[in-house]
Amino acid sequence: MRKMIKIPLKNNCKDYFWNIIAGSINAIEAVVMSAIVVRTNGLAQAGMVNIAFAIGNTLLTVGKFGVRNFQVTDVTGKYSFLTYVKTRVLTSFIMLILLFSYLLYAFTYLNYNADKIIIMFSIGGIYVVESIEDVLWGHYQLCNKLYIGAKMFCLRWLGIFFTFIIGLYITKKVEIALFISMLISVVLFSLLTLFTYPQISNEKHPLKKFPHEKKAIKNLINDTFPLFVCLFLSFYLNNSPKYAIDICMNDESQAYYNFISMPIFVIGLLSNFIYQPTIVEMAKEYSMKNKKKFTQRIITQIVLLAIITLLCLFFTNILGIPLLSWLFYTNLSIYEKEILILMASGGFLALNGYLNIILTSMRFQKELIWPYGLVSILSILCMRKFVKKYGILGAAWTYFFLMFFLFIISTKLVIIKIKQIS
Repeated sequence: MRKMIKIPLKNNCKDYFWNIIAGSINAIEAVVMSAIVVRTNGLAQAGMVNIAFAIGNTLLTVGKFGVRNFQVTDVTGKYSFLTYVKTRVLTSFIMLILLFSYLLYAFTYLNYNADKIIIMFSIGGIYVVESIEDVLWGHYQLCNKLYIGAKMFCLRWLGIFFTFIIGLYITKKVEIALFISMLISVVLFSLLTLFTYPQISNEKHPLKKFPHEKKAIKNLINDTFPLFVCLFLSFYLNNSPKYAIDICMNDESQAYYNFISMPIFVIGLLSNFIYQPTIVEMAKEYSMKNKKKFTQRIITQIVLLAIITLLCLFFTNILGIPLLSWLFYTNLSIYEKEILILMASGGFLALNGYLNIILTSMRFQKELIWPYGLVSILSILCMRKFVKKYGILGAAWTYFFLMFFLFIISTKLVIIKIKQIS
């Protein structure tokens, strides 16, 4: 059993700092590439890049399998690091198979051209690497060295950005620049892993085989399967407007929606800065049945998330449209209402994410399946219908009500489970 060690203040400060940098890069991945592409290759290809990020992120949920939050809250050492690694390799391989299957389907039935296929494959490949990297990052966080994983993530993505810009400048082809960026991502991940892993004491956290490893992998998959289902459905819900637009509208409309929906993730980004470094401590408080501290931490975080949402709404109302129009070199003034609706939706998205982490730390992840399943069914029934009738405004309102309804159900679940702590 792993001993519960209090995180040193020095490491805690490093964790917050580098988590902010990594979170910022994570939030602007699609923004940066879309802004570059729309200026160099036009709106239609920017739409291709955006839908590729949407598909890639959805497939990433298969690779990650919802294990990250379970892993970093495994403060009693139920599973070995090698079990987490082997499980992640397995799920990432499945992710890769699904990527190829989707590309074959898109080429055959959705009439995707070769450029769009290569763009989707390249971004999907980058996310396969990220899936493997994530299990290392989780291990570093559990070992009180979250900042090492964050640095690794930052360097890899900076390499991707740099390669993409240079490749696009030389070749003028988005698909070629992205393919080269994917190869660079693989190389950087390999080198950074060789450099960072030895910084974790191999004596305390050995990468060696434990008895009954196959059974442990099976048990870990069983434990995290509900988290995978919820994570997959969450990404489906987040991207359901994009899928509906991809089917019912055109690549230009896809680009417009993605431009105005970018601020959604600002709230999630800022929220992640606040609560991500505290997850391990929260798990320890629940493990020790410290109901008062556990509840106080939750209330504090929810209040902070609400304040962040209100501030983001205020600044979006003033600066949102002018800033995004300048950034993407496109007039977005007709979407003032839509951007505010989507920003409010982002607040509920961030709250839902935090409520998921709470229930995971309490090991009630199975309870999350039915609310996410219910809301996903509502999305399937409503999203495409409202996009056909009202376009982007219909997508924004439908997404808002889906996130709000999910928040109400998840909040009720958390309250019930906290009352059961004895």
